[in-house]
Amino acid sequence: MTNHWVDIKNADCIMIIGSNAAENHPMSFRWIEEARKPVANGGRNAKLIVIDPRISRSANQADMYGRIRSGTDIAFIGGLINWALTHNMYNADYAKNYSNLAYVLNGFDAAINPGPNYNNFTGEFPGYNSATHKYDGAGTSAWTYAIGASGPTVDNTLANTETVFNVLKKFYARYTSDLVSRITGMDKTLFEQIAQEYCSTYADGKSGLIMYAMGTTQHTYGTQNIRAYSILQTLLGNIGVAGGGIAAMRGESNVQGSTDMGLLFGNLPGYLDIPNSTMATLGIQTTTSTQKLTGTLTAGTASGRVISGLTGVDATQVRSGDKIQNTTLGGTANTYTIEAVINATTVRITANMGTAWTLGDGYAITSESGINHLTGSTSFLGQTVAKGVAGTADILNTARFSNNWKQHEVKYMMSLLAAWWGSSNSFILGGANGDFCYDFLPKINSAVNYSYMSVFKQIETLAATPSVPQLMMCWGMNPAVGGPDVIHGRKMLANLTTLVCVDLWETETAAFWKEDPANPGYSYAASGSQDATLTPTAIQTTVYLLPAKASMEKEGSVSNSGRWVQWRYGAEDGGVMVQKGTAKSDLDIANDLMLQLKTNYAAATTIAGGLGIKEMSWGPNTPNNYGIQFSEADPKAVMKEINGYTLLYPANIGGTAAKGNQLSSFISDLKFDGTTACGSWIHCGCWVQTDVTTPTGTYQGNRAAKRISVDNSATGIGLYSDFSWCWPVNRRIIYNRASMKPVAVDGYVPFQTDKWVMKYDYVTSTWFAGSDVVDGGANTKPDAYMPFIMKPEGVARLFGLNSTKHVDGPLPEHYEPAETPLATHPFGASHVMWNPIVMHMDAGPVLWAQYNFVPGTVANYPYVGTTYRLVEHWQAGAMTRNLPWLVELQPEMFVEMSYELAALLAVNNGDHVKVTTARNPNNPVLAVALVTKRIKPFTIMGNTVHQIGMPWHFGYRGLAQGTSANRLTPNIGDANTRIPEYKAFLCKVEKV
Repeated sequence: MTNHWVDIKNADCIMIIGSNAAENHPMSFRWIEEARKPVANGGRNAKLIVIDPRISRSANQADMYGRIRSGTDIAFIGGLINWALTHNMYNADYAKNYSNLAYVLNGFDAAINPGPNYNNFTGEFPGYNSATHKYDGAGTSAWTYAIGASGPTVDNTLANTETVFNVLKKFYARYTSDLVSRITGMDKTLFEQIAQEYCSTYADGKSGLIMYAMGTTQHTYGTQNIRAYSILQTLLGNIGVAGGGIAAMRGESNVQGSTDMGLLFGNLPGYLDIPNSTMATLGIQTTTSTQKLTGTLTAGTASGRVISGLTGVDATQVRSGDKIQNTTLGGTANTYTIEAVINATTVRITANMGTAWTLGDGYAITSESGINHLTGSTSFLGQTVAKGVAGTADILNTARFSNNWKQHEVKYMMSLLAAWWGSSNSFILGGANGDFCYDFLPKINSAVNYSYMSVFKQIETLAATPSVPQLMMCWGMNPAVGGPDVIHGRKMLANLTTLVCVDLWETETAAFWKEDPANPGYSYAASGSQDATLTPTAIQTTVYLLPAKASMEKEGSVSNSGRWVQWRYGAEDGGVMVQKGTAKSDLDIANDLMLQLKTNYAAATTIAGGLGIKEMSWGPNTPNNYGIQFSEADPKAVMKEINGYTLLYPANIGGTAAKGNQLSSFISDLKFDGTTACGSWIHCGCWVQTDVTTPTGTYQGNRAAKRISVDNSATGIGLYSDFSWCWPVNRRIIYNRASMKPVAVDGYVPFQTDKWVMKYDYVTSTWFAGSDVVDGGANTKPDAYMPFIMKPEGVARLFGLNSTKHVDGPLPEHYEPAETPLATHPFGASHVMWNPIVMHMDAGPVLWAQYNFVPGTVANYPYVGTTYRLVEHWQAGAMTRNLPWLVELQPEMFVEMSYELAALLAVNNGDHVKVTTARNPNNPVLAVALVTKRIKPFTIMGNTVHQIGMPWHFGYRGLAQGTSANRLTPNIGDANTRIPEYKAFLCKVEKV
């Protein structure tokens, strides 16, 4: 979430798509209603647009409601992008200065499909390899910038056909109002009204917000859905401003916090990359003056921030953060930091050189970035820390820089290793070999995917080797209800040797081996049809259920969608901490397990034998001091380690020389030399050494515990900077440097004068009081750095460059869901139907056979199905289906359908129906028919398409029991995240 919950009130137009915020995130609607108030009453008179297949509770409140067939978000957003470009409703000042709109590409226009509007584009971008089903071919070179003498080529006139601007216009010209209507089923006139309303936020002084949730992500192109949102918001100038941004509506109270802490398989805490097996060494060096290159300035000139005419710069050895010194003149005054390597003879530096250098002067480049460039090809840091790309001038021709924040990842990785193994001699002596316990970190196989569906496939594969024990821990997770194709998933659970469930109740996963009361006679561990070999007595898995505390019983921090880290205290009754039975907190359980593992591996001498566990800094005698086994661990100690502290006794570490002192900021305090420990760099500053505005005593310095309800903004936009703490560095709106535009007379001024986020005083050279924490360095002028600091070029990417991190194409393209009611793609028979990176045809008509996905056809399963949440129930239902008052409100599973479909099926409201797909032809979902006007048939490409909807909360345990909707959903997912495609599939509905 780029902004935060309170900031919603500053929006002039709010679009909810892929979300039912009124029902699932009701607090967000408080701020939506604030924005919708008349200006005279302190509001913005904002308009609410809701895009959804059905009239949800959010849609019922909307000013404009657009019906859309599930799975067609990109077609809809593509139409909005086309509308903005063709009607000149994009913010040119913003897009030229803060995106790659004017950057020239390396032949993409010529490669994709010469001619008008890419009408013959097949859906496979340049570089697609049909053998590997990846974008790994030579054609991906077209996904890069054309590089000139000073870095990426930029054409601010936008005349070059290879500019991102012209590529965008031609690409999205195909997304006409007519075609968008035919693909999505939305009325054409209504679409154009919505496009006009939302795109009007491009104007200076206005802002628009997009709010999304799982309805966006749970598709085979979910990542590209969000990419489409970001393209639209960047074109309109809606990133970094008050009332703008993209709001990810998290489905749990601490989902943001869990992803921040690296619970996704590809991340370490703070979104650091997880090492893979090719990264043999860390690649750190502690010597701060290792000479890499010497030579003479032989040609060109040295002026401003560019040094050209070097005798050769080895890009594998020179990176951002290295130093270049004029050896002819000597002295520290002639030493500069390299910001970017432009080419083999040119670098860009972070200070103005003036006329300090002349031709013939000598130079030396030394490494002070901490990266051992000589092992770059096989080291972690050598492969993950991006080299900087030279910045571009703004439209006033003022030189700017990219902060290229990835260059600092070396400090964050070193500090993380120090937090985990800082008390180990292997770390203390790490300077000798450069590893600093990096060897202890597990390395993933870069050829293996470790996401949810892949894990269950691995269980199935390993089942063929019964001698290999298989243990799974489900920690507050209920895959027997929440996973795709749960019939197959339950069968996979039967292959486990041991299953440990940590939860408040006996969930369906903990009881997967029991019979479903609604369908006695066979176990739902069976797949496809009743399988007598998988009766409860035949399942040999040992299941442990560990009782866990509820959230209100636990002390610790949670991070909301707006990145606000908030400290919570455990519930008390008369001043006594509530403790029911033998339930333990998640932290206590993790602490007990880890300390037992350390005991088990106390004699380890090798990494394979568990040396990394033995040496880990965990226990009562280590700096973090979590606690002792079978006692309550200390969440405050964990939070302090997450923040970071001084590990050794340096002469001066950010002003705090004492060992164990809490650090204040990752910007100034974290080091790459092993002297600082930090569990998550983005959280550095959440628990500092002293802070008089936070509670005293035990919690002094805990900024997450701050509760000062005062809006410290100058314009009343609701920053509330002293209420809790927000990563990074308490910045409430990220990319906020983009909220200011260059103006010839006045320098940089806010786009929005009445609700500015940042404002600069050129007289005093300071930011005005009431500004947010500036993105990219507080002691800098507005034109010093470009706002998108996590990108090497410093600008937002309307066009996605070739990247190992993003496997999809460079632009979001409409593909059909894995199961579609259409016979051919809406763009024509020559266009591929599905996202080619996600799915491909194996032997016969089987898509992604290795994940047990056999698609249903419209001939057998004629209707589109989708799943959604209810306000009365939560997630897989374990918590809410065990509460009588919520069960009374929503007692049983239902299927929502239109009057037209009900008439076709001869079904009346309240009748019982069964729903099947290719996954469960013999194990139907049994439900009550809810016949309603909230769902209507769609007209798609000239044909009538019926859609149904079902809640996904029900299962066969608890007070309210019902058939899980995820018997229906396919075992296939997004190309990047692998999140399953729950939101669009084909099904059959029959009256019971």
